[in-house]
Amino acid sequence: MIDAIHDTTPAAAERLVIKQAGRLYFVAIADLDWVEAASNYVRLHVGAEVHLMRETLSRLAERLSNGRFLRIHRTTIINVDRIREIQPWFSGEYVVTLNDGTKLKVSRGYRGEVARWMGKGS
Repeated sequence: MIDAIHDTTPAAAERLVIKQAGRLYFVAIADLDWVEAASNYVRLHVGAEVHLMRETLSRLAERLSNGRFLRIHRTTIINVDRIREIQPWFSGEYVVTLNDGTKLKVSRGYRGEVARWMGKGS
């Protein structure tokens, strides 16, 4: 079973393994709404559920670099399929509203990435 955790096949890359309370939970990457940093952990927001996973946001961002996810802040990555709207905010920042009503700030440092994504017509 431990070998399955480290499986690097394409099928394994489509889900994340979360160790919690002595159990292993599998979360499909496509089901992620957004991810936030929490020191050496990340909080995975999946619908109404929130899972804590021991991994840095930078490392997880590498695993999510398939065009479906966009880093909008040093602490936040979003699933672009969940974006409902993007509004200009103060000081060159933006606010992204997700389909469930969650509002997340796009920092000035990441607005270029958001602009490039919007330019793709995604």
